[in-house]
Amino acid sequence: LNLTSWEKIPASRQTTKDHHGNRITQHIEQVFRHHSYELSIRPSHDGKWEYYLFIFITFLTGMPTRVKVSLLIESLTDISEKNMDFTCTLCLHETWKDERLRFRGTTANQSVVLPSRLVDKLWVPDLYVFGSKSSFIHKTTVDNLVMRLYSDGTIFYIVKITSTVACQMNLHNFPLDVEKCSLRLQSLGYTSDELTLEWSVGNHMEDLFMDTRLVKNMPKFQLVHYTFHSTQYNYDDRDKIERVSVIFELKRYLLSVFFQSYFPALIMVVLAGLGMWIDPRSVPARISLGVTSVLTISTVITGLKTSLPKVSYLTAMDVYLWTCFIFVFSTVLEFCVVNY
Repeated sequence: LNLTSWEKIPASRQTTKDHHGNRITQHIEQVFRHHSYELSIRPSHDGKWEYYLFIFITFLTGMPTRVKVSLLIESLTDISEKNMDFTCTLCLHETWKDERLRFRGTTANQSVVLPSRLVDKLWVPDLYVFGSKSSFIHKTTVDNLVMRLYSDGTIFYIVKITSTVACQMNLHNFPLDVEKCSLRLQSLGYTSDELTLEWSVGNHMEDLFMDTRLVKNMPKFQLVHYTFHSTQYNYDDRDKIERVSVIFELKRYLLSVFFQSYFPALIMVVLAGLGMWIDPRSVPARISLGVTSVLTISTVITGLKTSLPKVSYLTAMDVYLWTCFIFVFSTVLEFCVVNY
């Protein structure tokens, strides 16, 4: 905050700007009092009509409200194979037009930030994160939501949320897998005939992420690619609902898994193989080495299973570890056959 530059602004300009903002706020409050602004009535699509004609068109023609959506992701963390979810902190940007709130500004693109007492009285798209296990709006130091109103009735709405979203992972190739997790937004109650959604975000990583280093330096995964999609799905036999989604393609880092699972199992196989060079008459040494190797690799398998969900199929890691277990156990079995 540059206090010096703020002090250089003439007091007359500050007073004029504040007075203009107060005038717009008073104008909107008059709309609520005298024109019976209905919170339950969604805005029209083109909206070049007066208020009552606007209501007539909304109900009779059913023109959908067009909402543009963009994201600014601050962090993508806690990608969990066991819970099959990920946590995302983002700023959700929504833009739509409400002709009922047009005002006469001093410039062509005049805008004002609406106070919180008015935000609760305005119509807002009922978007939610599909598949979210838990979500909340940040409230430090105040509620992290802002609504900016432009003179032509365009509304720019920003809200900062953190959401834990389900991600159905395919672990057949674990830990050599590439997972696809999606962040999907859709309306809770409006159909595609009433509300349409579309992306208004760029294709560069800097357009989607606030800091690309946070994504490139994730602990277990690397973001390889992401794509935007806009789809419709059948709500029932007659209605469809708009849905926008961004799909993240995540590739797992192999180095940490190698030292946690691959390398210990490999050492146990080599150690069990070295036991075959011990004199067969040294029964205690051969038995101790064989049993220790079997118990150690069993512990590795059990520890890995606790960090993964209970799936009904074998993963690539399961095949590797159980193959190592068979080799280790075969050395003990070989010693028993030799000394029979």
